[in-house]
Amino acid sequence: MVKKEHVSGRAFWDKEMQAFRIVVFSSDEQEERPPTLREQMIVSIVRNRYRRGIPANITIAELHRHVAKPDVWKAECERRKIEFSQPPNRDSVARALRRASLID
Repeated sequence: MVKKEHVSGRAFWDKEMQAFRIVVFSSDEQEERPPTLREQMIVSIVRNRYRRGIPANITIAELHRHVAKPDVWKAECERRKIEFSQPPNRDSVARALRRASLID
């Protein structure tokens, strides 16, 4: 898998130069944002299910099916003392597990 470099920038008005300047950051320079509560919940559910690591033959669909089970998601919401919400979709599960480096 080829890792894509993420590049972003920010524009601001430079009073001294009387012009807009653009500062470009690569992904290596940017600070990663902390995981959201939902991402933390997804990772927690998967780590509880697969305590010794996720087997190589497990697909994202299978992981999503487990996370999205109403009783599993509701139990995690109760454990976190938050109101029950809709379980995450497949893409959210994949993104959260990739950010946590649990899958490729």
